[in-house]
Amino acid sequence: MITSKEQGGQWGVRNLELQYQGLIFEALECYASEKEMIVQEEEAREFARYMVRKIENMMPSRRNQVK
Repeated sequence: MITSKEQGGQWGVRNLELQYQGLIFEALECYASEKEMIVQEEEAREFARYMVRKIENMMPSRRNQVK
């Protein structure tokens, strides 16, 4: 179980596609410091879509549905 944003970021670095690691590393760096995170809107939207698909595919009720 993931209980913090930091743990979630660390999990993401280990488990998500390489194309998102830069975004995750930057988020972790900003979370641990006072640095402001500046994200490209389309990059953030793509990551959000990716995560929603990943979560939906993990849900038993969604596995049996055809998309």
